[in-house]
Order: sequence, then C-alpha cells, then structure tokens
Amino acid sequence: MADTPRVNGIDYDYASIEVQADGQIYISISSVNYKHGCAPGKTRGTHAQAVGRTTGEYEASGSMELSKSAANELRTQLGAGYMVKPFDIIVNYAPAGQPLITDTLLGCRISDEDNSHSSGSDGLTETIELDVWRLKLNNLDPIPNMF
Repeated sequence: MADTPRVNGIDYDYASIEVQADGQIYISISSVNYKHGCAPGKTRGTHAQAVGRTTGEYEASGSMELSKSAANELRTQLGAGYMVKPFDIIVNYAPAGQPLITDTLLGCRISDEDNSHSSGSDGLTETIELDVWRLKLNNLDPIPNMF
C-alpha cells in the first residue's frame, strides 16, 4: 500500500520510540541518530563515461544524546574499557495502530563523548558518537552477505 492518509491520525513520532542499548531500555535519550551508505567506485577506460562500477565500501555511524545520568549508567553497564566493548542498540518505533519498525545498530562502539554544559534550568546531557559495524533498517540488511 502506498503512502495513504492515517485513519486514526497517529503517525510515528519521537514519543513512540523505545531505545535499548546493550539490552537495557533507556528513556532519557533526547536524540538518536544513525546513518549508513555504500558508495560505489567506478571502473574507467578510454571513454569519458565510466564502463562499470564496484559494489563499493559500506560505512555506518550513529550518535545519541542522553541525560548525564543515563550516559553514566551506560558507561557503568559496559564496564572498564567501555570504549572498546561492542554492543547493540535496538530502536523500536511503535505508535498505536501502526506496524512495528525495528532498526538495529549492530556492533556499536563509543568513538567520542561530548560533555558541553552551560548554566540554565535544563538537565545536563552528553552526546555519544558511535562507530557502527552494521545497521539494519526494519530488519533488512543493506547489502548481501553481511556478517
């Protein structure tokens, strides 16, 4: 079915997201971002036009902004050496009346942490950058024969 109007008026929104990191559900995540791509290379010859292209190289990355306490909880859960311990993140999108969408970030490692705080009434947050081994959108592998 193509993009049809929602009968009940409810669509996917941030409040319908559940995020699990290393098996633990976190609710103090103010943003979760991830992307991946597979940029093909080109085969050139004596013609101005490319004569072929390669499968390319697959890359995935992500980030999360968490409350200070949730970021500390994640680090504690991963333990000593937490920046080199791989873990999975599962993002479920499940608004009432819509099908469940599950995106999985496999083999994540924390590659960077940003603690930028300033005065104000909002709670403190941290941004964690992720090196992602593999990303599955709605349980689909982006390229064949992934491991």
